[in-house]
Amino acid sequence: MSAAEQAGYAYLVNGARVPDAEFYRWACNPSVPVVIEACAGAGKTWMLVSRIVRALLEGAEPSQVLAITFTRKAAGEMRERLQSLLRELASLSHEAQVRELALRGLSAAQAEALAPGLAPLYRRLLASGEQVQVSTIHGWFSKLLRAAPLDTLSALGLPPQLKLLTEEEEDPWPRIWSRWLRDLQHDDEVRPVFMALVADVGRFNLEAWLQAALAQRLEIQLADEAGTLWGSVPPADEALPEWAGVPDPVASVLQPAREAEVQALARTLGALGGTLAPEAASTLIDALQETDAPRRFEGLCRALLKEDGTPRRNITKKPEVLALLSPLQDWLCSIVEAQRQNESCLRHQRMVALARSLFDTYARFKQEGGYIDMVDLERGADHLLRDESLSAWVQQRLDQQLRHVLMDEFQDTSPLQWRALREWLSSYGGAGGGGRIQVFIVGDPKQSIYRFRRAEPRVFQAAKAFVQETLGGAILACDHTRRNAQGLIDALNRSMQPLADAGRFAGFRPHTTASALQAQWRVLPDVMRPTKDERAAARAHGVDGWRDSLTQPRHEPEEVLRAREAAHVADAIAELVVQGRQPQDIFVLARKRQSLLLAAEALAARGIAHAAPNDTLLVDTAEARDLLAVLQAVVSPVHDLSLAHALKTPGLDVGEAGLLALAERARQCHPAEGGRWWEALRAEVEAHDAAPMLASPLQARLARAWSLLRAWRRDARWLPPHDLMQRIVDDCQWREALASQLSPPQFRQAMLHLDAMLAQSLMLRGGRDATPYRWLRDFRKLQAPLPPAAAREAVQLLTIHGAKGLEADVVFLMDTDGQASRTQTYGLMVAWEPDEQAPSRCAFLSSEGRPPASMADWLVQEKAARDSEECNALYVALTRAREMVVVSRTQPARAQPEGSWWQTMAQAGLVGQVGEAGRWQPQPALASVRPGHPTAADGSAPAALAPAVEPNRLPLWPALPPRRAIADTGDAPSASVASAPSVSGEGGLGDADRARLGKAVHRVLEMITTHPVSARTPAFREALARQAWRAVVQEEALPMRLTDDDLQRIQRAVARVLDHPTTARWLDPAQVGWAANELVLWHQGRPVRIDRLVRQDSASGPTWWVLDYKLGESPERLQRYRPQLEAYREALATLVGDAPVQMALIAGNGEFITL
Repeated sequence: MSAAEQAGYAYLVNGARVPDAEFYRWACNPSVPVVIEACAGAGKTWMLVSRIVRALLEGAEPSQVLAITFTRKAAGEMRERLQSLLRELASLSHEAQVRELALRGLSAAQAEALAPGLAPLYRRLLASGEQVQVSTIHGWFSKLLRAAPLDTLSALGLPPQLKLLTEEEEDPWPRIWSRWLRDLQHDDEVRPVFMALVADVGRFNLEAWLQAALAQRLEIQLADEAGTLWGSVPPADEALPEWAGVPDPVASVLQPAREAEVQALARTLGALGGTLAPEAASTLIDALQETDAPRRFEGLCRALLKEDGTPRRNITKKPEVLALLSPLQDWLCSIVEAQRQNESCLRHQRMVALARSLFDTYARFKQEGGYIDMVDLERGADHLLRDESLSAWVQQRLDQQLRHVLMDEFQDTSPLQWRALREWLSSYGGAGGGGRIQVFIVGDPKQSIYRFRRAEPRVFQAAKAFVQETLGGAILACDHTRRNAQGLIDALNRSMQPLADAGRFAGFRPHTTASALQAQWRVLPDVMRPTKDERAAARAHGVDGWRDSLTQPRHEPEEVLRAREAAHVADAIAELVVQGRQPQDIFVLARKRQSLLLAAEALAARGIAHAAPNDTLLVDTAEARDLLAVLQAVVSPVHDLSLAHALKTPGLDVGEAGLLALAERARQCHPAEGGRWWEALRAEVEAHDAAPMLASPLQARLARAWSLLRAWRRDARWLPPHDLMQRIVDDCQWREALASQLSPPQFRQAMLHLDAMLAQSLMLRGGRDATPYRWLRDFRKLQAPLPPAAAREAVQLLTIHGAKGLEADVVFLMDTDGQASRTQTYGLMVAWEPDEQAPSRCAFLSSEGRPPASMADWLVQEKAARDSEECNALYVALTRAREMVVVSRTQPARAQPEGSWWQTMAQAGLVGQVGEAGRWQPQPALASVRPGHPTAADGSAPAALAPAVEPNRLPLWPALPPRRAIADTGDAPSASVASAPSVSGEGGLGDADRARLGKAVHRVLEMITTHPVSARTPAFREALARQAWRAVVQEEALPMRLTDDDLQRIQRAVARVLDHPTTARWLDPAQVGWAANELVLWHQGRPVRIDRLVRQDSASGPTWWVLDYKLGESPERLQRYRPQLEAYREALATLVGDAPVQMALIAGNGEFITL
């Protein structure tokens, strides 16, 4: 192979470029230990699963194969893909089996020989029930410890039950902290240290510092055991050569020689003109009068140094004076540096003493509860695997004579995990008498973004050396992806290569791709910070800087800017959805969760289904907060705020008028106490019970709410939490109320949240809570995440860490020009090389802004590691998209010193040179499109009659059947499925085709009538027509493409209606008082759906118009639909009282026919 041919390959084996077939011959061969560095989208899991299949096919037993990854989700996916591949290979023809095996590195002859064994292998695995072990690394460690002898566990200080502390329902820190504070009262040695640090850094900072120490207990204890902890921050006489042998550098200010130098400088400065030099001279003379060394030092520093301890450069510029001044300033700076070193040393040693005491308390806390944590798992497994006799015994107990160990995402391995695995693997051949183990390690150091979880990307390099030198294996690399379109790979290479050249992004090589998709790179408008003049003008327009806090929310300037960026993103997503993108095919990624929360608000305002940002807790969802408020009001009637919240929930909604009435009644009943809402609700209902003829719909709602709350309060005395909450949801028809208010995707997510709440009442403490009050108290402390199913069929909002391993067609990158992070304070710095047994240094640092001299070089390395991880995060973000990347930013107040993501992409020419004319300007008018959901003509949030009819006059709707079922219940012939909406004037079409087109036209009219006439451009109409067609064929489960002829038919039918002179004004939001589309009401026990309801206002009052589209009919045939519209009018009349209700039909030619 020529050098030119080799240069074209994106695969490497032991440093040489090879074709893909040669690469997979090595990667999938189970008899060769390998380490593979594979780029994003290269198929790492595919290679791992393929290697397992080949190992099984070549005679390995399932119990001899162990696959390790780092998350439960990844382990589940790996298990599923293995079973799927085995099933698929077993069902293929012989020729197809040979092809698939050849793709996995087998020669033609080998594939022919092994292919007949695929089906028997799958049948044998099914019959035996044996499975390959696929586990997280902590899951496997736990399994090892559970097989260990009890005396070994006891020697390690571990309880026999091995209950993980992370399975506890609430954060243990408050209990640990309070218990430790009690222990301090009886510890005369540690208590003075605690009091000294409280006086030094403050109690709040000290608690945060100790909490950080507990989180990094592993590193602290290992360094302590290795003898490196105490001296990690040495005193000045050890750290600074110029102060060797000087225990107190400050005392040197009293030396006669130094005193003479200061006197000479004072005389020289005093003779100079100006102001600053004489002032400095006077301060020096005053300092020399002090006989106390610290006070003299303070005076000298005040005269010659700035507050941050650096020299003052403005005293004088005269060279002859600087010859005296500069040496004294350098001497004082040296003392400042030494003093800072000694102060840091003292703080570090005090923190070590407190951390040791805290760890003792924590150990007793775990021992008494029978708990262990992840550190215990890792240290225990490390002990078992590194001890030859114990490791052999444990292997025999588990019946795991392993021959194949495969590890995925190895860049996320910590030094301790690698230490345990390295020692075990290097001696495995002698454990239990087995043969040599075959190791497969795959990962990508460029995607290492979990340093906060102890991940160390340098471990990957150590593993490469180990496998090659100790196990005689091969080193492979792959820079070829199957995920990203070519244009996106070009952008990736342009962005990351300069970072690699600068040494900030190690290990990067230009990527190639197999994707044939068309790439799109879009940039949203910048959100710029207001200039000084703009801020002044904004303040001038304010009313003396005051606002009414009851009616005007406070908006922080930063939040306003970030919300504007989120609005740009939401508008762009809305436009993509209108163009046909499915919400679940779109990711929104951000570095920080706050940006995602703002994006969620913007998407919700536009009715776009979206998953809650990853790491969102169940208790933070609207459904959970609502149900908790009702439960709180039931068990604690004196909790007025919870009761007010409960009365606003979907199940009890009494409306704003109902809350105002209760607030007034509460003030009347209990003016001195500020009101008692429970008693006020009782009084309000009883007052109108005495005169039922005067009761209004508002009073009916209040009476219903009171009746339900009172019944639930009685039930709470004997029902367990789950049964009580289930009764609350059922009695007030909570689900039905949500169905009437939310779009279908939003409703599905709401149901998932509601069901998760009910499930938690059974899972929390095993469902053993005897009372709802106790359950409520414990649930508020619970850190329960959202159920995974809550993320389906919706835009995904993810942090970069949450997006790891995922991909989507379209990826939005928010907040790409992040601000410079603030200086970290009260933390811990750890230096641990991958091949070392323990950290070489582990130091408590109060502020990175003013580090001691001994940590300056260490801090430089730490910041370089953080910068490298930030580059890794950009790589992860850019490689999530298959087709499109959309970039947005808010101008930062403080630019990052090393360059933000935006600056990196600007230097690559991807964003910076894009002027405003070249930016994507999404149309806000598209943002309120809500397919398949009632929409108000003014673009406001959809609701069933809410803006037009007071909420307290709305009836409680029974459960609504699906859309298709509603169509089946119509009274007129056109309401049946067979005669569903069709299009007239389109000859040559079958009934089913006309009906399908009619549904699409209905959907277009439903969506377009919420927008002003000026927005109804031909392009806008075409986009809505395409979206409507997709919705119709998805509803019918028909994979039918929209032809050009059908598109023209839909557009013609829409134009006949929208542009008809007698109809246009009824479909124009500017010419009606209020309107809603696809409105569901209840009539004689059955739901009915009104195509469009319009309110026209006049001096005599409102008039309601019920409009129904009959687009498949000519005007002369419309009178037969009068009974159907009469039913609609009767249903509406129960809501609008005496207001007149008119009826009209809109024919296929667009004519407006009054009935």
